[in-house]
Amino acid sequence: MSRKKSDIRRPFAPDYVSRATLAFRLDFSEGKIDTLVDDGVLPSPILIEGQKRWRWADVDAAILATQSKPRDDEMDEVSEGIRNVTDQNPNGAAGGRHPG
Repeated sequence: MSRKKSDIRRPFAPDYVSRATLAFRLDFSEGKIDTLVDDGVLPSPILIEGQKRWRWADVDAAILATQSKPRDDEMDEVSEGIRNVTDQNPNGAAGGRHPG
């Protein structure tokens, strides 16, 4: 008698996960997974024997990368500050002197 895949208990999560498993692990709907992939938040799946799978390490890295990226409005503020300094000091040196 063979056991169903859903009955198997692993001591670790699989390295390559299906859409359903990915949704389960992230606590999202499968539709939300599609949206996050379309928006570039999550990586696109790869095909293994015709089955879509996500490499968990890539998913984890993508999620962590979103945590360290500044928001667009933060980048606008940084860019504006850089423009202001550059406009005031066209030679690029703060106060006209080279530090050090």
